Amino acid sequence: MQSMSAMKNRLMQKKHAGYTVVELLVVIVIIAILATLTLVSYQRIQAGAQGRTRVADLTAMRQALDRYYTKNGTYPVAQTAGSTTPTYQRRDSATFLRQLVPTYITTLPSVTQGSTTDATSNTYLYVTNAQQTEYKLLYVNTSGLPPGEYDAVPQAMRTTAPDRYGVWSKNGERLPG
Repeated sequence: MQSMSAMKNRLMQKKHAGYTVVELLVVIVIIAILATLTLVSYQRIQAGAQGRTRVADLTAMRQALDRYYTKNGTYPVAQTAGSTTPTYQRRDSATFLRQLVPTYITTLPSVTQGSTTDATSNTYLYVTNAQQTEYKLLYVNTSGLPPGEYDAVPQAMRTTAPDRYGVWSKNGERLPG
């Protein structure tokens, strides 16, 4: 019969010989979990950055609209004078807030990322009342905002619809859109 110290030495030699399959699988699973958590966090941070960029774009367009209103006494026409039909930047790019460029804003920001298959989604929307004394300017994504983007939007710019946010004149929030 072997002595206890001899058995201990043999066990020590086995232990140092390499890792078992179970140990390797545990390490692989832990690495996969950490990679998944990192990816989810990165996507959320990226969506938050996109939200902050769109908030800055909407703010710049709002300031241009305010300067236009100060000089002209009305907001720019959305579609046609007296109409309350919204205009979408993707669908109506030739007419979308063109009265602002270049006098009130150098260039209009545009949405360049995401799906472009629907001309009325993942875009900016602008609508006025018939008298052009009120307006609403929104970012709209009918397929839903990515997690993290809405979190980056200030409370004052949020709407009751979870797929859009934006800026509006004093009573413009009640306008369609």
